[in-house]
Amino acid sequence: MCKGGHRIRDVLRDAQWRRYVLAMILLIIVLYLEGVAMAFTDNRAQDQGVVTNKNFYLADLGQNFIRELFGPNFGPRVLGYNNYVTVGVVGGTVLFIFICHIGQRLRLYTKYAIAVALLYFIRGCLIFTTVSPQAKHYVLNHDCRYYHNVFYAPFQMAFDNARTCYDTFISGHMFNTVYAALFWSYYYLPSSPMLEKGTHNGICKIFWLLFPIAVWILALWNAAFILGLQLHYTTDVGIAIVLAFFVWYIALRESKLGQGFFAWFEPVNSIYRTHYDPNSSNSNPNNKTNIQYNNNTGYGMV
Repeated sequence: MCKGGHRIRDVLRDAQWRRYVLAMILLIIVLYLEGVAMAFTDNRAQDQGVVTNKNFYLADLGQNFIRELFGPNFGPRVLGYNNYVTVGVVGGTVLFIFICHIGQRLRLYTKYAIAVALLYFIRGCLIFTTVSPQAKHYVLNHDCRYYHNVFYAPFQMAFDNARTCYDTFISGHMFNTVYAALFWSYYYLPSSPMLEKGTHNGICKIFWLLFPIAVWILALWNAAFILGLQLHYTTDVGIAIVLAFFVWYIALRESKLGQGFFAWFEPVNSIYRTHYDPNSSNSNPNNKTNIQYNNNTGYGMV
């Protein structure tokens, strides 16, 4: 038996694990292509002379608001905090699924991976099409390099600490934290056998509700860090939030309807999807688990 009550042979026969592998492969490919787009954009910025005017920045109301609210030295004080928040929230989401959703891991990891892949694909396309001036006012500790081989550039970014300067639109940090917050908001009640027993009590539900609230607070702080550091313009942050909500609700709708791009990655007949059919002779009301995992109804904050 596998953790979560699924037999190994049933898992291997189930279509969900193959969809999970495909989703992870697509995510890796999209991240690679996004790196190519970022390198190409930096090269195009230098070819067109954008890099020769480093003192030119777009006027941004959000950046000015953050500086007035927290002071002009807010940016240098929180240098790197946006990375800490993003990595912490995404890592926490992966760990949350692993611990609190035993038996649903493959389905939820697939859902998460394919949505993030789509968001990065959109970001890569937007970066590729338009070069924006840097949204950085603080002194850079690196130079904008020219990538002579854009197809090798993603490996330089991953292993050689290569940086890009003109990948402003849209904020990847922001849509990662917002999408993770939406994910926590819907799946905040655990489905793991040991933890699910306590979700029927109202006080326990309030306890689990504190986690998505904390993630939303971190998402708001992440926006303040990004604008305070002037890594992105307010438009970059705003569009990232809109796209995260758009992809989340499209994925949720298609999953419930059982049709469409996202639904294909969550097979209806998979052992990782829990359905309760009251008309079935094999259905036992006492065996019905947390109703939030019945995709016909849905349960959660969103």
